[in-house]
Amino acid sequence: KTYTDDMVVKLGTDKAYPAQKTTIYLTEKANKITLELKNFIFGKGTEGLGVGHITLKDIPTQTIDSKKTFKSNGTAALTAGDTPGIGFWLASVMPEIPMSVEGHYTADSLQVDITLKVSLVPEPIIVEFGHHDRVTGIKHINLPALRSGTYAIDGRKTGTANRSHGIF
Repeated sequence: KTYTDDMVVKLGTDKAYPAQKTTIYLTEKANKITLELKNFIFGKGTEGLGVGHITLKDIPTQTIDSKKTFKSNGTAALTAGDTPGIGFWLASVMPEIPMSVEGHYTADSLQVDITLKVSLVPEPIIVEFGHHDRVTGIKHINLPALRSGTYAIDGRKTGTANRSHGIF
């Protein structure tokens, strides 16, 4: 099965690269799955670090409600990618790396977090795929309540000072 969705790549918890459309391949066999992410590049285009094809095998699954869930720690296998313009693939010197993976899937969607621990990089590389349920901004603003004072972005009332505009 193939799933194409937005993928965000982060170095540790700080720097995130812009979301990009990516395909992850999922194979099911006897309550275990294999996930494959082809031509993974950490960074932007041919300027990034070519990691290669990442394969996560024998990840146990269980069915909860209508979703199959999974969570595992282990080793990801790396093989050289084939994207034109990438002269070096990390897979050529590092055929496997420690990883953790967690997520769930249905027939229509896959949501997965993969953490890769590359010894050459001080912080883990975090791959987030298919996360449409994560809120990254303000979900709801109640205007009548806001008119009674000045509020900070986290919802704290900061006073009633007359401020012309902006976020305080």
